[in-house]
Amino acid sequence: MQRNTPTTISPAPPLAAKAILVALAACLVMGSALFMLARTYVGIMEDNHRIQMRQRVDILLAAVAPIVDDARTGALSVQEATEAVVAMTRRMTFQDEDGSNYYFIINYDGLFLLQPFDPSAEGTDGETVVDGLGRQVAQTIIAALRSSPAGTFVSYEYTHPDASSLRSKQSYVTGIPELGIIVGTGCYMPEPLTSSGVLLMGGGGVLILLVIFIPLVLCMRKAMEHARTLEETITHLRKRESKLEDTEFKYRMILDNSIEGIAVLQGATIPLANTAFCSMTGYSQRELQQMSLRQIVHPDDAQEIEARNAKRLAGTFTPAGTQLRIVDKNGTVRWMQSNSSAIMWHNSPAVLSIFSDLTDLRTTQNALQMEKLRLRYFMDNAPFPMAVYSQDGYLRHVNRSCCTMWGVSEDTLLNNYNIFKDPQLQSEPIRSEIARAFKGETVRTTCIAYDSSAHTQVGTKHTISFYMYPALHPEGQVSDVILVHEFLGSPPAKT
Repeated sequence: MQRNTPTTISPAPPLAAKAILVALAACLVMGSALFMLARTYVGIMEDNHRIQMRQRVDILLAAVAPIVDDARTGALSVQEATEAVVAMTRRMTFQDEDGSNYYFIINYDGLFLLQPFDPSAEGTDGETVVDGLGRQVAQTIIAALRSSPAGTFVSYEYTHPDASSLRSKQSYVTGIPELGIIVGTGCYMPEPLTSSGVLLMGGGGVLILLVIFIPLVLCMRKAMEHARTLEETITHLRKRESKLEDTEFKYRMILDNSIEGIAVLQGATIPLANTAFCSMTGYSQRELQQMSLRQIVHPDDAQEIEARNAKRLAGTFTPAGTQLRIVDKNGTVRWMQSNSSAIMWHNSPAVLSIFSDLTDLRTTQNALQMEKLRLRYFMDNAPFPMAVYSQDGYLRHVNRSCCTMWGVSEDTLLNNYNIFKDPQLQSEPIRSEIARAFKGETVRTTCIAYDSSAHTQVGTKHTISFYMYPALHPEGQVSDVILVHEFLGSPPAKT
């Protein structure tokens, strides 16, 4: 009978066991490393989403800043400004990786003012708007913002439109205290890795290392470079925004404190008017923005001004300055000096006009002109011969009595005659007496026999003396000298 020899199983060689352990350890380490790298990548993508949300909210705040400024200055009521912000925000949508996205607005009482995703929620107190875990979204946002008034991120759970399960969603929100409202936008965050992913990466080991790890490292490097570039871009944009705000503040200071009226005329509208122009017209900036130039300019001047502006916009040379009349809010006609030039305003042609109020100046000029006419009438109708000399001695005007006395016309007497150059007036003492009058002294000259034949063809001779009255500027300088002839008769004929 043959004996069965028992089979002996020899242990695995120690080197093979170590190789298996090393391979398993390598798989575990590589899987863990890849998992951590993937987690880091997901974290960077989440940070990128947060940066984009914050940028979009900053863009919205910049867009509604003029409306908020109007509410701050009282140009708009809080209700009007809030409605204007809601209307503008409703039109501002953008695209992200989940499709078309939007902004929302609530007030600090939890009332939804704007909710494009669910318009039926607008006007409600927010109690019906809850996330996938039953939390009231509005109250969650308000509580978070009270802890961080400058702006904060809020997380909640929502069912993604393309999935049936809940997904984490975050929003960046900030307040506009002047209007008592909160604005924000949100997006779905990247899905986190699951434990099955860890096992898959651990089991993939070397294959993952060769096929996924290296490309993933490259992607991570690009992602980090992109994040760094994005952060640098954001920093640059914030510095640029700060400079722009500083420039805008200086521009506003110059514009609002200018004593000249400044307005931008574009088409049939007045999109910009400074405080001085509002004072000149009596209208507020908001009223002017809803008016056309023809509603302000006097009807007799409107067509000419519109024609001038059309030529400027067409590139035709047009003198910058002109005088025109405007009709203010009270119906008063005011004279203006306007200096205009063609500019680009918000990428469209426009006319920049600077206005100076000439009403008081023209009133004064008219009064002076009337006074000159009265004085001229008095002088022309005076019964004694009178003449007016400029400060350098030239004859400027004579009255009718003077022309009658010498038997000539006014044009003949005004033929470039200068009293200082008259050879019959060079002897003393009359020469010194005339000089004293032009220095500001009232003088009656010595009597002389004067022959006008040197200046006229008539050659009339008279014995005369002069009463000379200097007219002075307020500073005391002589502007004119009024000369009154004292007729003492004709000299006796020579024998």
